[in-house]
Amino acid sequence: NAQIYGGLSKDAARKLRDQWAAPMAEALGTGTDKLLTAWVDATKLGIPASGASAFAELSTKVSEAWAVPFETVTDTLGTVNTILTSKGEKFDANRLKSVANTLQHLAAKQSTTPERLVSFMQRGAGASQVLGMSQEAGLAFGSASTSLGNQAGQSGRLFDYVASRLIEMPRLVKKHGDEGKQARDLVKQLGFGSAEQMDRARRADPDAFLPDLMDRFSKIKNPKDQERAIRFFTGREWLGEFGRMVKGIETYKEAAKLSQEAKGLDAIGKVWDLHKLKLAFVFKQFKSGWLNILGEFGKVLSPMARQAGDYFLAWSENLRSGGLAE
Repeated sequence: NAQIYGGLSKDAARKLRDQWAAPMAEALGTGTDKLLTAWVDATKLGIPASGASAFAELSTKVSEAWAVPFETVTDTLGTVNTILTSKGEKFDANRLKSVANTLQHLAAKQSTTPERLVSFMQRGAGASQVLGMSQEAGLAFGSASTSLGNQAGQSGRLFDYVASRLIEMPRLVKKHGDEGKQARDLVKQLGFGSAEQMDRARRADPDAFLPDLMDRFSKIKNPKDQERAIRFFTGREWLGEFGRMVKGIETYKEAAKLSQEAKGLDAIGKVWDLHKLKLAFVFKQFKSGWLNILGEFGKVLSPMARQAGDYFLAWSENLRSGGLAE
């Protein structure tokens, strides 16, 4: 794959395998082919060769530690990286690792799992970008939502809907009729002087805005007024999911705090150190080493097998054309 899809020469592909992929595969207890696949996927995203190695290593570590399918992890991290570099920024392995650290820390501290948060990101990562939020702050939304009982995929779709609704609000308040009136009433109930003020607050501190918005919903004292406000903002489709987050505002506040706390931690490093102590991991390392040894034998035997195959094909062709009878 590195030769076919990565644009490498035969010698360069072999060097990548022998000097990086094979020893790294043994250290991580995974297959050399997986690492090379992740490396190729990274280069397809425009990540430079040096960064592709870091991407592949991180993908392998979190896939193993979280017990999430390797392809799912590489696809999700690839999407996140595309968002992080969408405005021309260069690939930064530390930024991608920060997202993984936050995911790990939230899963360890709240009633959710890495698998749920990965699933949330597959559907909701774009909403963070729309609102100008960091991916870490977006994960806090997903962690709170899934911890409160919302399904992971629905949490991502809810996040996407909330983002679109907030972006639309300045336009909604200008509409005539019942919808415009409800939008203006909602803005006042949430304590904003206008939709423009609300939008300025979001732009001023995108990461803090959404937890604050949920808190404002939770402080609408009259239960019927609160339900009407939520129903208008979310529609019937997301009334239950959004309502759970409003009722469980403390869980969201905790998630937002944890996402900030994760910035100073190496959560992935710690969980990986624990993962390496597992007996199953040691066996995977043995397996990876053995497969690499077989691969070395293959380098010697493969040319011989190719020569034998060519000889057989020539003999077969000669036999079909009656050459042996002459």
